[in-house]
Amino acid sequence: MSTAAAVKRTAEQVLGKDKIISSDSHIMEPVDLWEANLTASLKAKFPKFPPRNTAGEKPGGHDPKARLDEMALVRHLRKHTLRSA
Repeated sequence: MSTAAAVKRTAEQVLGKDKIISSDSHIMEPVDLWEANLTASLKAKFPKFPPRNTAGEKPGGHDPKARLDEMALVRHLRKHTLRSA
């Protein structure tokens, strides 16, 4: 198959029912991951991080279901933006 013909194939034709999840989504660890698992001697050295859901943070950064919803919204926006262009 030529490159030009391959480019014309749609995502549905290529992926079928498979889904792609961005591997660069920066899914965050559970809030208490380190505090819950560090030994007492290391807890004092552990850096403190700001609480989650601070201004500008998206739920998809730590919730896989929310990430899929965010990705669906991006696909929808891209589809409709490209059509109107």
